[in-house]
Amino acid sequence: MQTIRNAVATTALLALMVVAFITARPGMADDEKVGAKPVPVKVAVAQPSPDAGRIIVSGTITYKREQVLSFKTGGVVHRYAVDAGDTVKQGDPLVSADPSDTAGRRAEAEAAFEAAKANLDRVTKLHSSGAESTARLDDARTIFQRANSALSSARFDESRAALVAASDGVVLVRHAEVGQQMAPGAPVITLGDTTSGMIMRAPLSDTQVVRVRTGDRASLSIAGATLALEGAVTRIGAKANPLTGAFDVEITLASIPDGLRSGLVAEATLTPSIGDESQALVAVPAIAPIDLQGDAAYVFVISADLKASRAAVTIAGFAGDSVLIRSGLKAGDRVATSGAAYLRNGQPVTIAPAVRAPAASGKASNGKERPAPPAKPK
Repeated sequence: MQTIRNAVATTALLALMVVAFITARPGMADDEKVGAKPVPVKVAVAQPSPDAGRIIVSGTITYKREQVLSFKTGGVVHRYAVDAGDTVKQGDPLVSADPSDTAGRRAEAEAAFEAAKANLDRVTKLHSSGAESTARLDDARTIFQRANSALSSARFDESRAALVAASDGVVLVRHAEVGQQMAPGAPVITLGDTTSGMIMRAPLSDTQVVRVRTGDRASLSIAGATLALEGAVTRIGAKANPLTGAFDVEITLASIPDGLRSGLVAEATLTPSIGDESQALVAVPAIAPIDLQGDAAYVFVISADLKASRAAVTIAGFAGDSVLIRSGLKAGDRVATSGAAYLRNGQPVTIAPAVRAPAASGKASNGKERPAPPAKPK
């Protein structure tokens, strides 16, 4: 009997504790009724994103043709006529090697040529009189031809010891200094051909390159600069880079503004000829989704009677300051942005007006003159 009394007392005590807990937290009861007080929120309308189907890539701006010049036979750098950044005209001298080596080889080749020519003339006369055989004449002719070829090669080597500009351009890099020994074929100077125009080379993935065609328009921007650049795709790589798997695309700039330099990194927004599924997506501000987990999230859709409805959405990606929604929303839906974190399903809302910065003038917000501040006591 005592045991039954104890059980009844314990049950009554627990019931009193539950009642006291609920009474002490009236907010929970309000929550269960989805509080009647409307919550102010800002809204945005879901709409198709004009940037959804575009391709944004980064690449390097260069001249279409950049010539890396070198000495054919090597040698010691004798003189630079230009420096990096200088503009040059076709035929202007750029850099020369010490002429002693190439001039000596050319003189040796000329002497051998003269000896071979004199020998050929002598053997030809003897052969005409029957004093020399045809075989000796053929040998003399072969020696002369070899000497002539060696002289041509020596003269070419000598000409390549003094490099000149093959076209109008700008000096991009000086690879050596005066007195430095250069190996044959080692870069000595790099010249950007200003007549060839400027391009941007950028890598595209396999899913991007299949949508691009030559002639597609591109808008380019450079970080830290206000240059507005336009261009078009003029070349598409036929084979993927074996290391990266990307396809190189060449965008030719429509114009070259002052200040544009080879080597600048730019961002290009391509408008491809062929669309993709992203053009059927809708975009909302990036602050609208809540409880993001991977590509899953939630938004609050605001109905015509100003009620918030929690909707599950699937995120496809981002475009600028917007998030692209694959499913769960349709164009025209109003979603809560600012204030969404304080909403519950079915919560009444009010649309908060946009906040405007106060005018920087001597008038108050009602248009009247602000009173002067009180004078400080002396």
